[in-house]
Amino acid sequence: MRSFSVAARRPLRDRALAVFVLTLAMIRLSGRRSFGQRRPFDACIAVLPGSVLSRAVVGASPFWPTVFACFALVAVHRLVSVASCRSPWFERLASGDKRELVSGAMAGPLTSSASITRPAPDRSRRAGPLASTGSPHRQFKPVHSLGPQVDEVAIVRNDTVGFPVQRVVQSRDEPLLLVLWHSACRNRSMLNETRRSALKRVIDAAKESFAVGGASARGEVLKTLAGAGLDALPRPGSGRTLERWQVLADVAATDLSLAKLFEGHTDAQAILAEAASASDVGTTWGMWAAEAPGARVTFTERGGGAYALKGTKAWCSGARHLDRGLLTVWRADGAGPFLAAVDLRQPGVGFDGMHWQAVGMSATDSHDVTFDDALARLVGIERFYLSRPGFWQGGAGIAACWHGAACALADALRQRTEEAPDAGWHRLLALGEIDRTLSANAALLREAAAWIDANPDADARAIALRTRAAAEAGAERVLRHVTRALGATPLCRDAAFARMAADLPVFIRQSHGDRDLVALGQALLGDGETSWRL
Repeated sequence: MRSFSVAARRPLRDRALAVFVLTLAMIRLSGRRSFGQRRPFDACIAVLPGSVLSRAVVGASPFWPTVFACFALVAVHRLVSVASCRSPWFERLASGDKRELVSGAMAGPLTSSASITRPAPDRSRRAGPLASTGSPHRQFKPVHSLGPQVDEVAIVRNDTVGFPVQRVVQSRDEPLLLVLWHSACRNRSMLNETRRSALKRVIDAAKESFAVGGASARGEVLKTLAGAGLDALPRPGSGRTLERWQVLADVAATDLSLAKLFEGHTDAQAILAEAASASDVGTTWGMWAAEAPGARVTFTERGGGAYALKGTKAWCSGARHLDRGLLTVWRADGAGPFLAAVDLRQPGVGFDGMHWQAVGMSATDSHDVTFDDALARLVGIERFYLSRPGFWQGGAGIAACWHGAACALADALRQRTEEAPDAGWHRLLALGEIDRTLSANAALLREAAAWIDANPDADARAIALRTRAAAEAGAERVLRHVTRALGATPLCRDAAFARMAADLPVFIRQSHGDRDLVALGQALLGDGETSWRL
């Protein structure tokens, strides 16, 4: 009892400092979820230790027994946390069931049963930097495929700001994704830079899986990006087209097969938004409009807004690893094209990879998809896909992917030149040629994005053809100069470089080559103005 009485007679200052240090140790032992997930038993650990330890500070209770009691609370919380992670039944017992309180409109019966008044969610939505904690859509998603350093993605979607707000992507050592808050709406450049940084971190964490995982690894990364809201790019012509293209270029600079899937997915999202058609959160999409000889999909009406698809659609990149597809289809009498949205996981959908023998872009798994009475819904009216302003606006975005890949190759040359003790004149010559090519192409892309934003409803055909042709020629020129300057070594000993060098020539063949130049020449006739004058 003597030690207790001595502790009780310690000055208040010493007891407060000791309690501070011990409380910090308890929080570290308890883990990040104590103040992060806000389950009922998390609230216990957030409230009880403070009230108990306050008695040790003022000397109302014996010092060490009080401290040991708080450590016991921390240990119990830790055990409950582990049990909740391993047992869904125990998680429901300790935390209760999830209730959707807001989904567009507030759910009256549920808010009453939860004792939440109607203004409360509105207040939390306007609450400022972490207003996302009261947001309508919240989910926690494990990211096991990204490696041991990533624990979970906390996703918050807030309809009041018009784009997804990510609260945090948590890692064991530091936040992987920074908080995006309401004020980001007023600072678009900060929002875009945060998105680009987070997207790069997620992709970099999965890079090692690309070499062995093929298309399935890219599909998993795309699913993670969609689940975290990192796929929510500004629409073309929305005033932020350049931001959209910057993200596409960033992805392409990392991996072109992933860029192919990501660009198709975000293109499908933009088309659905343009058609005012719903898209589920976290769902991955493919966009397929190729009309190969002998491969056509037709539809018949089944009633109730449902249609049955029959036929084969060729060149469906990543189809086996996606959730939904948006594709061009035709009515049985030949009318069309129409757009159809289809669930790729339903009976009646098959995948044929027999004809896919690619070396470059092989990880896209661009299979043929067969439909045998698969159910779908139509998006828009006949020829909506071709007649909308977003057709050419979206078509210009692919040039950003080609430019991003060319920049990655140029960066590889620059890095190796800086590291070499004697770079040689030939590498410096190649860098000079590459700089004038990519600088001019980047200026053209920025100009095209600004024109599209200034003329969102205008025909962007000439702009798209011009940027695509310039990006294609620039990518070919950069690839030639880089490989001539560096020789065979990176092509044989650097897996990422070799993959990029093999993928890029295949990817730019999405261009129609000389036919696109002819179409560009035709678009200039009668226009009255040319783009090459200052």
